[in-house]
Amino acid sequence: MTRRRHQRRQEFWNELSQKLEEESDVLPSSFDIKDSEGPEKDNWRSWRILPANAVLGISVHLQDYIYVYLYLGRSKTEDMFEYLRSRWDEIEAVFQSPLRYRPTGSGAQIKGKDKILLVYEADILEHPEKWDEYQTWLIQSAERFYGVFLPHLQAYENQK
Repeated sequence: MTRRRHQRRQEFWNELSQKLEEESDVLPSSFDIKDSEGPEKDNWRSWRILPANAVLGISVHLQDYIYVYLYLGRSKTEDMFEYLRSRWDEIEAVFQSPLRYRPTGSGAQIKGKDKILLVYEADILEHPEKWDEYQTWLIQSAERFYGVFLPHLQAYENQK
């Protein structure tokens, strides 16, 4: 089972990388590759393309869901997320779906990093016939995150 999961996951990411290259003018098709706890667990890809130590990323859980996220480095987390929370209604309205905010220390959260998530139900392992749908959602959502959060992060940086 572990080998099958790893193979499926690699196939998914290879296809997504190709799709990014073909369809996205915003996001690079190359990723910082991160795996959590080996091939049987979740994994993610990220881009350091936003100011203020911000990272935009996508994560794939083989069963249950996929998500797009934004997190910031430790030094600016509290102030930056307070700034974003003060604009939450404006930001969330763009997505027409609720964003999730996970403060530092919640769940498997990396210590010192708050995270904003947009989640989509997906089962990569059991439904490869839906990969195109999942990949399209990831690309469109990541591009939307970039377009929505970049101006807010730049405004925050410029106010100092």
